[in-house]
Amino acid sequence: MKLSIQQLDREIENSKTDTQGMRFISTMRPFRDLAQREWQRLSLDFTELQDCFIETSDYFCFNPHKYTMEDMFQDISTFLSQLNTACEENRKEVEATARLERAKLIRHNTFNTKANHKQMGYRTF
Repeated sequence: MKLSIQQLDREIENSKTDTQGMRFISTMRPFRDLAQREWQRLSLDFTELQDCFIETSDYFCFNPHKYTMEDMFQDISTFLSQLNTACEENRKEVEATARLERAKLIRHNTFNTKANHKQMGYRTF
């Protein structure tokens, strides 16, 4: 990408001598400036990403030359997906247990109420 920006720079410089190239220059100069800024930003971001990867490899004790950045991100993505699935299953299990406990409590209270009414001589329906 950097080479493409440099090539565009050369084309702009070569067009300066040509009068028909003025439209090309006026159109492509802002584009070239934007492309250079974006390239610099992406280059800095990539350098920072590589530094973070090296720090992560030191922390988790793996060889960054054998275990690539793509592999690491794929493994992290897989782990997070499985973690979210497990959390969702646990939440559903807790909700089901709570529902069963509430149903058991309601049945127990209903049975006790009927037994108390019988004991007191009330009619139960």
